Amino acid sequence: MSVANQKYRNQRKKELLLFLGVIIALGLSWIAGTFRTRAALTPFLSKAFPQAGFFEAADEKVYVAWRDKDKRELLGYAALGEAHGYGGRIRVLTAINPQGIIDQVVVVEHRETASFFMRVKNRGLIDSLVGKSVGGSLRAGEDVDVISGATMTSRALIDSVRKGARDVARNYLKLNLPPEPRAALNFGGAEIALLVLLLVGLVGRSRLIPPRPWRRLLRWASLLTGMVVLGFIFNRPLTLAHINKVILGYWPAWWSNPYFYLLVLGVLGLFFLTDKNPYCEWFCPFGAVQDILKVVGGGSKRLPPSLHRLLRWGQRLAVLVIVCLALYYRNPCTASYEVFGALFHLVGSNFHFILLGVVLVASLFLHRPWCNYLCPVRPATEFIRLARRRVGAVLPAMFGKRNKK
Repeated sequence: MSVANQKYRNQRKKELLLFLGVIIALGLSWIAGTFRTRAALTPFLSKAFPQAGFFEAADEKVYVAWRDKDKRELLGYAALGEAHGYGGRIRVLTAINPQGIIDQVVVVEHRETASFFMRVKNRGLIDSLVGKSVGGSLRAGEDVDVISGATMTSRALIDSVRKGARDVARNYLKLNLPPEPRAALNFGGAEIALLVLLLVGLVGRSRLIPPRPWRRLLRWASLLTGMVVLGFIFNRPLTLAHINKVILGYWPAWWSNPYFYLLVLGVLGLFFLTDKNPYCEWFCPFGAVQDILKVVGGGSKRLPPSLHRLLRWGQRLAVLVIVCLALYYRNPCTASYEVFGALFHLVGSNFHFILLGVVLVASLFLHRPWCNYLCPVRPATEFIRLARRRVGAVLPAMFGKRNKK
């Protein structure tokens, strides 16, 4: 066996061990998460009805609050409702008095990014729901305003309250409610822009367009469009939370969130099938910002090879730890350090803004420091490439020819 063939075989063995190690780590994190003790509902019931001395479970999602165990004074009903937000499930306990008025809204569980959820809370969305009648529509954008910059979180919270309130109104207060309107396909500007950018990215990565000057011009047009539209206007780039939601099975209804499916399947799915990434180099909003700063500052310096390898492996290990934590806590946004919200919507913690400043300054001297050493999407695509090679060993007709190159 030649030296080249031996090196090739050793490299494949290392890749296989790495692939299996990641799978085992993710599997153990998932199993540990299933045994993690969930918080009891009693403290949240007490927050919903502080004056109650006794709670009686009417069904799986509705609890009756009484002044005392003798049930001499009915205080109201506490109803559980849930909906999918940006990061996953939001569960809300809604306190409703006997007159059908919402007295309190208590968030039992959420998986949203902390800074975005605090934005919704601080802007008074929860307080705006108190005093509403359960006989009303309680729909986002109609009688309840959503919070700009956190639309998905706002809608999920409102939907959670509406579901619980309608359950109490219909089954316990015996109110005649109009039927729920049929859910419409939520397909708008963000979805159209994403489809166009995906197509441009695929065409740009092909050989249909001459490298210079047309491919270069097309790439810059695509990058700037992605930065403005997906970044500043809609603030919906591809994040690790999307990948974690896929792994956790937190798949939203396709008609209410087609953008999620277009982004995840369009980027990661196409990458798995074609081994081409139409997102990172062609319309990633934060990638565009780094490329602009590279033009301004030169961005031609390179790190020493040993430091480069150390940072790359640190990036991979950090992402693996974060994904494992997400599986354990069942929260796609656990330990999120991505700075997109801080840049495009000025939302984030002090840590996010400090990290953003460091990355922006580094982008003046280095080529895409975020993408190369911090971005969690890159290790995910590397793992997909490993998975593709493993599948290629089973389905050579589909993947094998490319893998031999």
